[in-house]
Amino acid sequence: MTRSRMASSCSRLAFSNPWAGVSRSMEHASVITIRFIRVRSLPPCHRIFSTGAIQNANTRAGDLSLIQAGCAFSHDVPPYVIAGGSPMEYGGVNTKILEIAGIDKKVQKHIANAYRLLFHGKTSVFDVINQIKEQVPDSPEIQNIIQFLSDSKRGIMCK
Repeated sequence: MTRSRMASSCSRLAFSNPWAGVSRSMEHASVITIRFIRVRSLPPCHRIFSTGAIQNANTRAGDLSLIQAGCAFSHDVPPYVIAGGSPMEYGGVNTKILEIAGIDKKVQKHIANAYRLLFHGKTSVFDVINQIKEQVPDSPEIQNIIQFLSDSKRGIMCK
């Protein structure tokens, strides 16, 4: 039974994986149909798309993000989040996948704090980037979020 799809922008070629079912290539990402999710480790350049998720052209999904079933998105989805609904909304930090990827609980709280500033604040993305730099302790994951927000050309979902 197919549960979800996983895409990676790290490669433009389809690849096979021992715990995956069917592999097929897309224009900008490799998609793997997973028959079961029992992952011991996960490279940081993967995104998880549930069945029926539609990514519009020139949009990006951040590392270790989860796009829930039936969503279509035309804005960028930041790293480490769960996004779902119609219109697409922020559903929280993807803590289960962060645990699988080996990211510390303390860093997960820092990620949640950065997204609290982004999605619950009433300021622009530029101001949020400055607030994250000032208020959230630095780590590679926080730097990834800041870089993603800075590089966004299509805007961030729900912002």
